[in-house]
Amino acid sequence: LAACRSPSGVVWERRVGYLPVGLSSVQAVRAPQTVRAGEPFEVAVTTVGSSTCMRAAGAERHAAGAAVEITPYDWFAVRGTACTRDLRPFRRDVRVSVPEPGRYTLRVVGAPFPSGEGKAVIELVLDVDG
Repeated sequence: LAACRSPSGVVWERRVGYLPVGLSSVQAVRAPQTVRAGEPFEVAVTTVGSSTCMRAAGAERHAAGAAVEITPYDWFAVRGTACTRDLRPFRRDVRVSVPEPGRYTLRVVGAPFPSGEGKAVIELVLDVDG
């Protein structure tokens, strides 16, 4: 895991972000239902956490066969840092493209909110036109 120190002295660690799977107030993943083969499109992935102890830290994407997997990351203040208990969304737009027409699975894998234990998975179906 990567870590860095801010000017205020807080040490941050980059970890898999919390997906708000059980929260109806936050849409965790938003993507077009139909896209064109070879043309990039945006997938909005939103994680949640404390406004003082978390920051969005991008995402990684991997394609394998008829699936695209996205893993969102956040910067987390290390344990022992004084954090607010509020809940804030952290959105990142991930640029994706698929090479061939067909039906694909878009899978977003994060940590479950609020425990962070195990995995939270959201899957959407993408129809890709030629």
